[in-house]
Amino acid sequence: MVKSRSLISIFVFSLVLLLSIGVILSGCSGGGGQGESDSSHNNNTNFVAECQGEGMKPLDKNDPLAQLETEFLSYNEMPLPRIEDLPQDSESDAGDYSVYDIQTGKTDTVPVDYDDVLSGDKFLPEETRQEDTSDSGSFQVIGSDNRVKVTNTTAYPYRVQCKLYMTFPNGKKYQGSGTLIGNKYVITAGHCVYSHDDGGWASSITVVPGLNGTYKPYGSFYATYMRTYVGWVSYKDLNYDLALLTLNSNIGNNIGYLGYGYWSSLNKYVANSSNYPGDKGLIYQYLCSGYIYDISGNSLLYKYTLDDYQGSSGSGIYLYYSSSGQRYVTGVVSHYKSNDSNYNYACKINSGRFSNIKSWISSGY
Repeated sequence: MVKSRSLISIFVFSLVLLLSIGVILSGCSGGGGQGESDSSHNNNTNFVAECQGEGMKPLDKNDPLAQLETEFLSYNEMPLPRIEDLPQDSESDAGDYSVYDIQTGKTDTVPVDYDDVLSGDKFLPEETRQEDTSDSGSFQVIGSDNRVKVTNTTAYPYRVQCKLYMTFPNGKKYQGSGTLIGNKYVITAGHCVYSHDDGGWASSITVVPGLNGTYKPYGSFYATYMRTYVGWVSYKDLNYDLALLTLNSNIGNNIGYLGYGYWSSLNKYVANSSNYPGDKGLIYQYLCSGYIYDISGNSLLYKYTLDDYQGSSGSGIYLYYSSSGQRYVTGVVSHYKSNDSNYNYACKINSGRFSNIKSWISSGY
């Protein structure tokens, strides 16, 4: 009888363990979201998988922590860089990166392997650097507007799309977008963390996952560290307009985060982006999809046909594979070219940047 009970106990324990593992794995499994477009290609070179989180319950809409601070409503859209406005000829240290500690104000510059990062192909032929005297314009809606309002931002993957509120040393305040790609890490654009016209590094960045109007379903968080490339900080080179924020909370463990990776080629892949465009009110999230046009596996930029606008800056552009339910960020919304109405431009995660991001996240800060 004692032996029988022991066997039953072992069986029950094993069953509970298997069910627990199943729950843990299901928390990081994929699934289709509202209106996402599938990427049928699958020749990925390297990637880190997404995780849907532990299913944190959203805050009640009447909870004071769920209410967007009224001061944020007066923040302006982050000005968008134009290819024609900025120099693109960097020095040999452009692939190094800078880490800024918001609390101490200290900046550290870290050299990297130039063979991995700097040798990427620049997507900027000489003729694109000519003076452009036309109106400065904005990110473009290309052809018919196919953006769809996300009605439930507490659903995955929309809860991991973030609204950014940045304050700079000269007092200027701006709004942008970003995407969680780790437990406390948000990928965004370099120009959302470092503004040459506004005194340099942002003095504060507030991050709101899944903002829906003035409702903050998971509250808000702030950046403690910022990373971006010397190519952006020192040379205003849009080939390096990519950044990573470290947050003061492991919110991604609770609500999830997208994967990220690099591909041998992204040409004609279908991609998605969900962000906070200025022409749609800035506080509402919109999903769009379109095609990527890439020049090589290690290029530093790619162009795409997704619709963007001021406020979309920094949003992760991601592939969605319905077969596995996985999503992978491949670049961030970066800039536009005012005399090219057919495309917007992204700063790309190539092999070197993939290694950088993995190293940044594994550092723990």
